[in-house]
Amino acid sequence: SNVAATSATVSWTASASLPANGYQYFLSTNNTAPSAASAATASVAAGVVTVNLPSLLPATQYFVWVRSSCSATATSAWSTSPVSFATLCATITTLNQNFATFPPLCFSSAAAGTTATGPTGTAAGIWEADAFLNNGTVNNSIKVNLYSTNRIGWMVTPLMNLSSGNYKLSFDYGITTWNQTTVSAMGSDDNVKVLISTNGGTTWTDITTFNAASNIQNTSTLYEYVIPAASATSTVRFALLGTDGTVDDAEDYDFFIDNFKVEISLSNGTFDNAGFSYYPNPVKDVLNLDYNQNITNVAVFNLLGQQVITKTLNANRSSIDMSNLSAGTYLVKITADSQVKTIKVIKE
Repeated sequence: SNVAATSATVSWTASASLPANGYQYFLSTNNTAPSAASAATASVAAGVVTVNLPSLLPATQYFVWVRSSCSATATSAWSTSPVSFATLCATITTLNQNFATFPPLCFSSAAAGTTATGPTGTAAGIWEADAFLNNGTVNNSIKVNLYSTNRIGWMVTPLMNLSSGNYKLSFDYGITTWNQTTVSAMGSDDNVKVLISTNGGTTWTDITTFNAASNIQNTSTLYEYVIPAASATSTVRFALLGTDGTVDDAEDYDFFIDNFKVEISLSNGTFDNAGFSYYPNPVKDVLNLDYNQNITNVAVFNLLGQQVITKTLNANRSSIDMSNLSAGTYLVKITADSQVKTIKVIKE
């Protein structure tokens, strides 16, 4: 019960003969039963028949066995079958999906629904794994094969928290004739939409639509979208929606997506770059910032999107102490009223 992204509660029925030393449990991420000699993960006191399991990994299958601890040296056999549960997917702050496995971890799919309704039903939809642009035999992308009427497929990302910085969405895309590498047009009313939800999937907004007028080629093309500040909430999802429309066109083609990323954008285009400077980079201890307007906030993030330093001020100069950070690359977000800039800094 109470299964979350990093915790769960496991309970059991007390044995008929109550063990004097309570119970022991064995927690594992595989279904191989422990042996009599296996060391218990932990134990609970006599009379206790439940345990809260913290510090679990998100989106992970777990198995739990229990045995009685009759004395300091005697135990029962482990329970003959384990309790099994899967932790929930955690909210993430960045995404870098190359579709090496399918379905992608914590993504969801659907075979029905519109932009107005969102994904509906329990069917998986028409997105599938394949070699990008049908080059080679290694499945390293996803695609929709559009060739007949009313085919629909959703592919939805995990929940994301984008409230801590400037973000952009990017991916590679292209079209080929079905199961070939040659170019193909899209059908007259076919489209592949890129959608965003800022409330966890309740409502959806169209970011862009690829259709016959897009003239997509059989080569890799980069798509980028800077996420507006108003859309950078703590409950963001993105979706790909492929539909074949109601016209039975002659075209039979594969629409490919690869390298789907949501990452911090290094600039939002409104910052006065000429009036800004920072030094040194690489930095050993202190990073100095100078701007021709008052800086109101500085936040430092590691490449996992975790905020490791924050500083509120109202001055055109600031010194950021990075001496306690581990060596590596960091993203520093500088805010001056409504202007925001993110720089990449190397910590020695």
